[in-house]
Amino acid sequence: MKLTFDFQGFLNTHWRQQPAHVAGAISPFTNPLSPDELAGLAVEEMIGSQLIISDGHEVEMRSGPIDFDSLPASAALSLTVNAADHWHGELTPLRALFNAFPQWLFTHLHANYEMAGIHHQPNSSDHDLLIVQGSGEREWQIAPHNWQENNAEPQRFTLHSGDILYIPAGFYSKPNTDSESMSYILTIRSPAASEMFSHLGSHLLHSEDADAATPLHQITLQDQPAAISADDFAKFEDHLRHTLEQTDLLKTWMGEYLSQPAYELDVMSAEPPWQLSEVRDFLDKGGVLCKVAGLKTLYHTDRPEQVFVNGESFTLPSDVDTLSQVVCNQSTLTATQLGALIDHPAVLAFLTEMANLGYWYPNE
Repeated sequence: MKLTFDFQGFLNTHWRQQPAHVAGAISPFTNPLSPDELAGLAVEEMIGSQLIISDGHEVEMRSGPIDFDSLPASAALSLTVNAADHWHGELTPLRALFNAFPQWLFTHLHANYEMAGIHHQPNSSDHDLLIVQGSGEREWQIAPHNWQENNAEPQRFTLHSGDILYIPAGFYSKPNTDSESMSYILTIRSPAASEMFSHLGSHLLHSEDADAATPLHQITLQDQPAAISADDFAKFEDHLRHTLEQTDLLKTWMGEYLSQPAYELDVMSAEPPWQLSEVRDFLDKGGVLCKVAGLKTLYHTDRPEQVFVNGESFTLPSDVDTLSQVVCNQSTLTATQLGALIDHPAVLAFLTEMANLGYWYPNE
């Protein structure tokens, strides 16, 4: 599978500007997931899913795990599995088509199966959405505002297998399905300032590098003790500005924040734990370490010795800082990819720790 269009040109023209439909965007295209496979994921307790049930008169919504034995026989269904790419390897090639996106922007890939007879209301998302039509046909109505409230006419797009639809953040959309349909929704995260400041505040509470309190080197007694003086405001403002100018602190926070997953990963700690010699022997014999699906591994280009994995920070010696490019940009690790780096004790220790945490696993 590969994209048949100029993706960068597409983004330059449409990103955050207007919806767009690309017919035959992926070729050759084969639907990676069957409805039965999707249902198999939805019965698992650790995998998030939602089911809409409609009998033509009433609509019921259920959250996973889904008990399919209790469903009405003649009901129309719409099943969505959150971050399905974390749990089903057949979705990896589809996800890989968008690897050129900055990894920190990509949040998750939902999978949806829907029957005819499900009626949706216009809904908006804070994230940008790329919809890949897996099978069947589906119509989408899209507008900058809720057209049912202002009598506006939405744009209409009909998707077929292998098509892509882009919906900018904030736009309202409504799908219509006249027959069985499979869709894959790639969500592109755009963190809000309020979310970032909330997470930064939590990071500062646990950071040894952050100042403990606002510096008040001199206090002036006031006739009006309830008043906040301009001088006191300036001290608070300077203190906040000083915090935001601490580059090392902000880079560590940013890496940890952006590498956190939005949904649970299929991670299992190694049992028994790997020993350093075992990891080296495994790689020397041609073994392959595979990155867990959905795992975010990031680094700053000007600080490659610091690697961020699943919301945590790991520091490497400066003489092996090229390791960050290898482990963060590749989905697999081999002795050939590592080259001379494999001989460095710190590299072997890092790889052993990653394998024991379950972030990389042997492809056996």
